[in-house]
Amino acid sequence: MADKVVGITKERLASRPLFVTDGLKQYTKSLLKHYGKLGLKYAQVIKFRQGRRLTKVVKKVIFGDGIDLWKISTSLIERLNLTLRQDNNRIHWSSVKEWFK
Repeated sequence: MADKVVGITKERLASRPLFVTDGLKQYTKSLLKHYGKLGLKYAQVIKFRQGRRLTKVVKKVIFGDGIDLWKISTSLIERLNLTLRQDNNRIHWSSVKEWFK
């Protein structure tokens, strides 16, 4: 799924954006496959929890120079996901997977 999302992103964007993901290893593999190391800007936000409580957030640059730590954030996509879940409870994971076929 990560490979498909990165592939669609590459088709639709002319530039090389700053990619920010969680710590899922598949994203790293997919970004390298589609973009290569040269010019790739990629960072991760890894959240640690104890139960439902957020205990620690680690931001790290994986590839790219000159990336400002303040720009490393997943809040926009997390907010979109929350809005989708709250406003449209008819969307199920199975229908989301259909979008990427």
